[in-house]
Amino acid sequence: MKALRSIYITLFITGFYVHNGMGGPVADPGPGVNVNVDINVGGGSSGGVSKPGPGTCNVDCGHWCYPGKDWPYTCPHHCSGSIQSPIDICSESATDETGSITFSPSYSVSIPKLVIKNNGHTVGASWSSSLEPRTITGGGLTDVYELAQFHFHWGCKDNRGSEHTVDGTRYAMELHNVHFNTKYGNLSNALKYVDGLAVIGVFFNVGDENAVLKPITKDLQYVVKPDAEKEIDFNQALADLIPTNRDFYRYQGSLTTPTCNEVVTWSVFKTHQSFSEDQVKSFRMLMDKEKEHMCDNYRGIQPLNGREVKLYSP
Repeated sequence: MKALRSIYITLFITGFYVHNGMGGPVADPGPGVNVNVDINVGGGSSGGVSKPGPGTCNVDCGHWCYPGKDWPYTCPHHCSGSIQSPIDICSESATDETGSITFSPSYSVSIPKLVIKNNGHTVGASWSSSLEPRTITGGGLTDVYELAQFHFHWGCKDNRGSEHTVDGTRYAMELHNVHFNTKYGNLSNALKYVDGLAVIGVFFNVGDENAVLKPITKDLQYVVKPDAEKEIDFNQALADLIPTNRDFYRYQGSLTTPTCNEVVTWSVFKTHQSFSEDQVKSFRMLMDKEKEHMCDNYRGIQPLNGREVKLYSP
């Protein structure tokens, strides 16, 4: 069997962390309410974060669940840091910059097959390592970054699901394309360096069917149970998941799951994509380790702590 690229950023590279409960639907919030906001986090300490109560699935960096308000206590080495992600992007205060991300030609070449896997926190995709690497550079990136995997975060309702928000608005889903700095050789080694990862975020709202996602969403039925994986026919180019309007927000942050390493250069695209109601329902039918429906798998908004957010335009 051909070697596969490493899957999921919800790992500390040596293996998947196990989701062991409380990952199911939460109460439907009122208008404008963020059901997953983390309170009193950031600033380099876990002050103000209470110890998780009995029965919580947030035990340590290796055993965690959503919502993530306990992570600064249960995984304090990184998750209580001062440049955590995700953030609310204030569009009016973003600094204008000129530049665009350069996608390698291979980003526009169809990938024949993917392996999709439900790891109990999300569903992600990998592909044969024999394929030409998909890379990005430019747009403020001074090095070349290679795509390692992509995965999704979505909500129990259409009015939430994305990790980042823009002016307080949350989208139904967010795609993360996770790249590692090629000068560090691989994803595992790149986690040791502040410029180790470059993650592209793309928002999705419910609307028209997304043809590029269709090969994935139609086969999610085969990975409903945690740890299930399935090789699927894809025959799509990953560049087609990126908005044609290439304006994006840039800031320095972290992984959005434990161990929350502060090694990520974020590029969050301003324009959202669409997918259908049936497609988002296919994500919501996935199950976690506790046999709960997997949704609202996003971390609450983290303090900006003086970080600069830039808006890059070609």
